[in-house]
Amino acid sequence: MARLFGLRAPAQTISARTAYDMQQSNGLIIIDVRTSAEWAETGTPRKARRLTLNSPGFLDTLPNDATPMALTCLHGPRAQTAAKQLAKAGSTQLFVIKGGITAWTQAGLPLDRAH
Repeated sequence: MARLFGLRAPAQTISARTAYDMQQSNGLIIIDVRTSAEWAETGTPRKARRLTLNSPGFLDTLPNDATPMALTCLHGPRAQTAAKQLAKAGSTQLFVIKGGITAWTQAGLPLDRAH
């Protein structure tokens, strides 16, 4: 885990490209914590799980162990909040995609459209 001002951050920040490469090479799970309206507007990273951050049972639907997961939102703050929740629940391999879906789109990475 990364350190911020002497405190342990719940997740390491990685680029959208790194997240995509990790997803392709080692099965990193990408989780998009935005709302269904946002998913419909922009799509989600290819093969990402769509789990709205404030939905009931958010933590119950995710592994809470050493499964590597990268979290994304529009720009990053909600992904950081989700990472904190997952870290408290016992997840240890957490990443936040720097710049969120905005960075993913700007990098030209593949998207799935919400259904």
